[in-house]
Amino acid sequence: MAEKSLYNYRVEPQEVDFTLRATIPSLGAAILNTAGIDAHGKGFGVDALNADNHSWVLSRMAIEFDFQPVQYTDYTVATWISDYGRVLSTRNFTLTDASGREFGRAVSQWAMIDLRTRSAVDLSWVGDAHADAIVNAPSPTERPRKIREVNPTQRSEHRVVYSDIDFNRHVNTMRYIEM
Repeated sequence: MAEKSLYNYRVEPQEVDFTLRATIPSLGAAILNTAGIDAHGKGFGVDALNADNHSWVLSRMAIEFDFQPVQYTDYTVATWISDYGRVLSTRNFTLTDASGREFGRAVSQWAMIDLRTRSAVDLSWVGDAHADAIVNAPSPTERPRKIREVNPTQRSEHRVVYSDIDFNRHVNTMRYIEM
């Protein structure tokens, strides 16, 4: 059985707001970068999947922060995969500061897509091939749920530009948060 993987970060000046605290998009970017780095290290990163014209896409994510660390704070992101379903894989995260105090948690669910058809790939084979990557630990917070209906009271338009689009030709996840 696998262990949680740990990755170290520091809140850099370009990642803070006017209060000198890490922004939500910068912490979210660290979480997503951790997912990519860890998947790559375990042999099922985007680079490996692209050889078969597949890629990971974030389907859902739930994030909780108790506080936002200040500039130059060192912190660690722990990550682990708790399961592979037929369509979604669940990856978990905790964020702790240098004193070991947890300040954030996240649960993400990922789908694999075929880049030619833009449709989901059955993940059954991933669960079989990479069962050794599963960590027997619960998710640190509730799993994200599908949002059924939104009735906005305000509306804003955003023209999608070049810098909004990621390598899967989708709007980058953190751009949604920034918008």
